[in-house]
Amino acid sequence: MRIFSFRKIRRLFSFASMGIARSGGRGIRRRNAFKQRRDAFSSWRVGNEQLEPRKMLAAATVSSTNWVGGGPLGPGDNVEVQIQFDQPVTGTGIVSLEVGGNTAPANLISGSGSQNLLFRYVVQNGDNDTDGVSAVGLFGSFTNEELWDHDNDAETPDQTRTVTSNTSMPSLSGGPEINTDTPSISISSDKSRLGGNTG
Repeated sequence: MRIFSFRKIRRLFSFASMGIARSGGRGIRRRNAFKQRRDAFSSWRVGNEQLEPRKMLAAATVSSTNWVGGGPLGPGDNVEVQIQFDQPVTGTGIVSLEVGGNTAPANLISGSGSQNLLFRYVVQNGDNDTDGVSAVGLFGSFTNEELWDHDNDAETPDQTRTVTSNTSMPSLSGGPEINTDTPSISISSDKSRLGGNTG
């Protein structure tokens, strides 16, 4: 068995042997280098000028969902729902509707590039929903411009980048009722025969 002296053991388990810098010059240099990298990430430089930290706004999220118009509706009528984001978004997609227990897509017809998106579904023959249509989800690819703002400094240009918007939305009930059944007429009489003197 190999026996180590106390001095050798202390050298084996020294800070340097374990890759840990003492609080002297090397440790200070490492901390300063880390601080410079952190500052470079959280702020901009123009030449040698250090700018203020940038403020990043989050990706757009759905702020409200509303029905447009009412019912009851029949074949060829429009079911419209408006989705509002908290900031302008660009893209395309659908709102999934529940119509009488069946799923139907409401397509985007206007609003890309703004906060308010309008989706439309055209009622088809055979669609019936006496409880009212429900909107159960927003699906598609939407993006918004995330702003990097230098504390509202007018002399420093801002920068934007494209980020994926959050399309989560709560289920929306209480939509228009739909009835596409063809009306029918029935005639009844308490007489077994018509004509003659029966009137």
